Amino acid sequence: MAPDGYPPVLGEDNGKTANLTSPARQGRVKYSILVIFLCGALGFTGNLLYTNKVNRDADRQWCEILISIIQPQPGAPPPTTERGRQQIAIMVKLAKEKGCL
Repeated sequence: MAPDGYPPVLGEDNGKTANLTSPARQGRVKYSILVIFLCGALGFTGNLLYTNKVNRDADRQWCEILISIIQPQPGAPPPTTERGRQQIAIMVKLAKEKGCL
């Protein structure tokens, strides 16, 4: 037996039994489950919002790069080879897909 003022030792019979079916305990269990669910939902929502923001930021950086490549520079001739024209066409298509153009 634990000394007075101290909690009972685990596994020691102190003559008291836990009433797991009391209405007060059931209410606390329901509240605890609700709090755990709400915390999980909040974490999930926060994760979705953060991931969406990071993707938008990355797309915006790519847009700046693509636009700077696609726009002709003053005094620079357009691509003269077939491969150069294909690369510009691919970059224009990618910029349209990302919503840059």
